[in-house]
Amino acid sequence: MIRQLQLFHCILLLVLLDMSYFLRYSIFLVLSQLIFLHIHI
Repeated sequence: MIRQLQLFHCILLLVLLDMSYFLRYSIFLVLSQLIFLHIHI
C-alpha cells in the first residue's frame, strides 16, 4: 500500500516536471507493446 503510494507520487512528480517527456515515453511503451503483440500473433 505504502509502496503504491510512493510510486503514485513519483509518477505525479514526473508528470509535473516534464509532461511532454512522460507522454512520449508512455506512447512509446504502448506502441512497443502493440508491435510486440502483433509480431506474436
